[in-house]
Amino acid sequence: MISDPLVTKGIPTYNRADAFFSDCVASALNQTYKYIEIKVSDNCSTDDTSRLMNSYTDERLRYVRHPEDIGVISSLSFCLQEARVNNFLMLHNVDFTDDGFVERYIRATAGACRVIFSRLFIIVTSRQQKQFVLCVV
Repeated sequence: MISDPLVTKGIPTYNRADAFFSDCVASALNQTYKYIEIKVSDNCSTDDTSRLMNSYTDERLRYVRHPEDIGVISSLSFCLQEARVNNFLMLHNVDFTDDGFVERYIRATAGACRVIFSRLFIIVTSRQQKQFVLCVV
């Protein structure tokens, strides 16, 4: 295994500037793992997604706004194709991870796993009661 492999986080998006998208991008940028690049594929959003993305100055972040609607699957594929490395994490545009997620992924897989899928479902039944379910495949 190469020590400290580069990891790509892919984020496909469409019209999410007013939702949790800024939290999603912040969680990608705030990782404790240093060797990370973030690829955002904007599927021709008509809201303020472009303005929001252009406000970031972090050079690890690459934003591409497609001039026409390429569809969800093509936007996902674009993120994967644009990755410069074999270690790829998909982050959906309303999801976010804690700051140590990528570091734990690298440590847990020793770099051997090239694509990982994980999903944390938060089920809110009331303000006081939440159920957390984590699935990693």
